[in-house]
Parts: sequence; structure tokens; C-alpha cells
Amino acid sequence: LILITVLPSRMFHAAELLHEATRRARSLLSTGNINIPRMKRRQTYETHSVLALLAVLLFMSSEGHAQRTPYRIFLIDKGPGVFAPGEPLYEQTLQQYHPNAIRRRTLAGMDPVLDELDRPIHDDYRKQVLAISDSLLTSNPWMNYLVVGLNENEYERVKALECVRSVSPANSVSYKLSLPERCGPVPETFQSEMLRVGNVNELHDAGVFGQGARVGVIDNGFRWKAMSSLSHVNVEDEFDFIHRRPITANQDNDVPLQDEHGSVIMSVAAAWYGDQVMGVAPFSTYLLAKSEDMRYERRIEEDLYVEALWWVERSGADISSSSLGYRYFDSSDATTPYELLNGSTTFPARAINIASQRGMICLTAAGNSGPSSRTIITPADADSALAIGGIALDGLSAWSNSSWGPSASGRQKPEFAAPAERVPVQQVNGLVGRASGTSLATPYVAAQVALLRQLYPAVHPSYIRQAMIDASRFGRQTDSVLGHGALDVARAARILGPSIAEPAVVITAGGMVVLAPIFAIDTLRPMLYQRANASTPEIAIQGEYLIGNWYAFRLQEAYYDGNTTQVRIVASSQATKRTAVFPASAEMMSVSRGAVSIPCGMRIPSIIVSVDETPEPLAEVRVAGMPLARHSRTLDVRGLDTTPLSVRITNAVTGATYACEVLGHDQSTLSVMTPSALGTGTWVLEFRLPDAVVHCSLIVL
Repeated sequence: LILITVLPSRMFHAAELLHEATRRARSLLSTGNINIPRMKRRQTYETHSVLALLAVLLFMSSEGHAQRTPYRIFLIDKGPGVFAPGEPLYEQTLQQYHPNAIRRRTLAGMDPVLDELDRPIHDDYRKQVLAISDSLLTSNPWMNYLVVGLNENEYERVKALECVRSVSPANSVSYKLSLPERCGPVPETFQSEMLRVGNVNELHDAGVFGQGARVGVIDNGFRWKAMSSLSHVNVEDEFDFIHRRPITANQDNDVPLQDEHGSVIMSVAAAWYGDQVMGVAPFSTYLLAKSEDMRYERRIEEDLYVEALWWVERSGADISSSSLGYRYFDSSDATTPYELLNGSTTFPARAINIASQRGMICLTAAGNSGPSSRTIITPADADSALAIGGIALDGLSAWSNSSWGPSASGRQKPEFAAPAERVPVQQVNGLVGRASGTSLATPYVAAQVALLRQLYPAVHPSYIRQAMIDASRFGRQTDSVLGHGALDVARAARILGPSIAEPAVVITAGGMVVLAPIFAIDTLRPMLYQRANASTPEIAIQGEYLIGNWYAFRLQEAYYDGNTTQVRIVASSQATKRTAVFPASAEMMSVSRGAVSIPCGMRIPSIIVSVDETPEPLAEVRVAGMPLARHSRTLDVRGLDTTPLSVRITNAVTGATYACEVLGHDQSTLSVMTPSALGTGTWVLEFRLPDAVVHCSLIVL
């Protein structure tokens, strides 16, 4: 079940579906070419005959074997021997895990970082099963089962194996309630209204776009290489768990729009498309898993989801996002009773709980079956999942179709809400339009978590979850419609603070200035430590608070080694008793004399003259009476021998620029009046002389 509606939509006629499925069947390909652009397949009409035909053909081979049906084969144990550090199997398994997965697990308190759940399925058990049927569809060490296609004879033989605990059809409800749980500045875009709902803009303006955070996305496929809004995305790995291949975009044996839903939701998380569409975390690292099969709605997709989540966790994702859900299936497969959606019973819910225990933050869509109570789907019911409901673009009103909790165990669901109505997206055909569904709300919040992970890579997931609650619209109050409401991600960043985002280096009248975004709930007294090189002493420079999250540090000319100097910023919060350091590594940040450095997407003023203009030496030009009092308008400037042709003043943070009036000029002083009273912060005066442009900075307190 996928949870999005894209408009406009059109359907193939049933006759066309039947014709295409028959053609594919005759070619002995296990696919039906079903074009369903609405990306929600709960239809109950003519396609049933086609889906029944596909179900019959799916597990038949070209050699004419008897029909095979998928079965879950639960193994009796993980095999003999000890699974512990130093043992060959443990060390071999550990080599398969991404370093970030190991770091995240360590942060979550796992010692050793692998446990019995991570122990691979015993190879001898696997071989015994596959010797009877080699039709392996999926397997998972967390659940200790294999899903294999079996005919009647093979079923009896597998069931008789001593290593097999139980065998159950994959289309059945094969769990019970009693089962134990082991377990460049961003422009105003088509999407700006949506980004403002979660206060994403404030972090984007500081150059925070999710750099370094690792996000696993599980869906029906991703055509990311062909979409203009996603061609920049850093996809470290991708895998198709349906066809067992390392590509998630549509291939010849996929239905036409197999990969549309995943591609659309990725544009919410990761788009970077000029003034058209902007995602929440476009510079994160993504791991893409394809597990949702658009040919049908069957329980085997739950098993593929579990395997995909296991792969995402093993591959080092900090965050998982899935806009999928399971409860109702085609007529061949049993429906999951709501009583089983208790947070710890279904396979997808159990997998999310296991992944969360390993330090991953797992987000999933609440569903589109509202507005009524107890309409969420699994794995949104999972105890450890952050289920995401839908709100309108006003940030307050519930989207009418968003599913409501609570779960069967009474747990309040969803946890948070995000835009789910008429959300701007890019479709696989390249067009930018609008779509609705909790499918869109989920990657939005997952990408917000990625922004927090960039700023706080070593913070325990529980602290991030609590900060999200405290920074949400409804705070610690919650309900079963919107949960805690929309997340103010910038506020969450300050609650977790301090954290220092990558700073900019600019040139002002006073020389080189480092502008640092520092997130904290209190006003800080950050220090910049500057040195010429590793063998010279440091000087401590206190930061000047500007506005919002911004602090300025003026570099000292005497602490350069040739044309370079080294700096480190340290900020401590009295409120949280925490300290942030940038850079976090042992090496200091290198700054080159006269070189401007602005992180991609950061919004700071353009106070650098163009390449055709050379600033005059600025040491002698200054504003008298610094720092100025708030509401000042008349400025006395010393050190200019020539009356300027024009004067303008620029706010060093917002970039707002205003023309000034020259009141008079004598040999020592130029009197200038600003158009309105100056607010607190740093301002830059620009004087255009007949043969030069001169800048001079001033501070207003």
C-alpha cells in the first residue's frame, strides 16, 4: 500500500490490462504491465481477473514445474557455536556493516555492536531448504526466516526438516498476539510555503541542508538519475528487493509507473531545482530500497519491507523513511486484524523496533484512511516508529484523509504531522505539480531529522526525539489526529544546542570576518581561536552577536602565516551545559587572506565588491562613536578625503540595502543620514568614489 495521490490521473481500461498481462504471461515474465498513475491500488473492480492471473503465473518457471506458492520458513535457531567478538563468523559479519552503522549502534549503547539477532541465518540450514526449492524470494536474520516458493511436495519436505520450526503461507497472517518481542541561498520557490511550515528555511539560510546525514528510503522505486530535481543527489547505494538487482529505476519487466511514487516522495526530501522545487535535505546521503511491488497488494511485500529495512540499517543509515503501509491485501491474501496493530506484532513493526534499538530513527506514514479513529496501518503502529500524519499548508489544519490512531495497544499515533495536502513535487515526467498524502509528509519529517543529524551527529536518538517533541506545535500535548503537530526544526536545533554550522568568511571594512551560525536556546559568548600555524600561539577572539543564530568574529592580521591562518570556534551553553566545537576534528579550519568562502545555499549579504572594483585600504575609514546606539540615523565617517558619488548601507545578515543621504563633508568628517533608524547588528556602509569603492562596517547595539 502506497500513500499518495498525484493529480491529474488516468487509468487503463480493464481490457488493456488483461491483454498486456496475458502477453507478459506468454513470455513467462513474472510481471503485468499495469499503468496506474494514481499510485494507490485499492481498486475493487475489473483488474481482479488480471491480478489473479498474475498470482497464478508468478511462481511458475519456464520448465513447467508445478505451481509454487510463497512460504515463510522459520528456522529453529541460528545454528551452533558462539556469536561473539573474536569469533570468525562475528568478525566476517561485522565487515559487512557500514562504519556509520557501527558508530550509531555504539552511540545507542550496544556492546558488542552485533547481537544474536544480527547473526546470519545458519548457512547449513539455508542450504537444506534451498536444496528442496531454489525459489528464494527474500530472507532476514532479524526474523530468522526465509521466504521461498514451494509446491505441495516441496512444502511437505521442507516442513519435515529438523532445522525448520514452522512453515506458513506468506499470504497469511502468520503471527499471533502472544509472540514475544525480541526486539546558493535558496530562492523563493514553488515549495517555499511548504518549507515554512516546519521552519526549514531558517536552517537552509544557515547553510544546513543535511550534509553528512545518512537517510534510507524504502518505496516502490526511484528514477532519480533522470529527474532534474534529483540528478544532484548523493545516492551511495540502491537495491531492488523485488527483482534482486542494484538499480531501483524502472526496467523492462517493471510496470510503467512502478517507480513513480518513490521518485515523487524523494523530491520532497531531496530536490534541488532552482526556483521550482526545493527539498528539505537535498545534500544528505541516501540509500534507496525498492520493496513495494505495483503488480499487486500481497503480504510478501511485508517480507520485502523487512529485508529492505535490515539492509538500510546495515548500510549505516541514521534515519529510515517509508511511505508504505500494510493491512488490506488482494483477495488471495488475508487482511490483518486491527487488534494485531499493537506496535510489536506485525513483521514490519517488529523490524522497526529492532532497527530503533540499534540507534536508527525510523519514520513511516500514518496512512490515508481518515478521518476516523483506529485507521492507521502497520508499521505506523510500531512502538518505536515515528508515525507521520498529514496537515494542510497552514501548518494547523489536519488533512482530511490522514489516518488516526490510537494503535490497538492504545498508544497515541501519529507522533508528528507535516504537509500532506497539495504539496509541490516533481513527477517522473519532469513536470512540477502538486500531490497529496501522508506519503509526502513522511519524507518531509525524515529530512528534518537529517538536518538535526547534520548538526548533532553524536547525540543519542532519544534526545533528538525529545527535542522534536518540545519543538513541535503542540509540545508535549498529543492526540490521535496530529500527534504533537508540525515540527519547528530550527527550534529543535536550538534545544539540542549548541551546534556550529559551517561558517562563512567574508570581507568587510574591518578586514576578514568569520560569520558563524550557532544554534542554542541562550545567547552565547563564543570564542574563535586563531593561530598562524601549529607551532605558533593562539589568540582568543570573542564573537559579536548579530541577529538570530549569527555571530561574527574579526580575524587579526598579525596571526597569518603568509596568506593563511587557522581558526577554531568554541561555543558553550550555560542553559544546556554543552559545548560545541567547529571543526569537530583535530584539524583547524584554514582561512586564506582575501578569499571569500560561503557554504552552498547560505543566505548572507553580498558585501563583496565586484571583480572590476578594488576596495581602497580600509584601515583609516571608520564610523565615529562605535558602537552606535540603537535607532541611530546620523553617522559621522572619518578618513574619506573625497566626497562620494553615492552612499548606501547594507544589513550584514539580511542583505537588505538602503540608499543614504550625504548631509555634508569637510576635511575630517563625512556626515551621512540613513533612511530610517538602524536596528541592532552589523551594518556595512558602501561609498562610491569617482575612482574606487570603499566599505566601512559599523556595529549597532
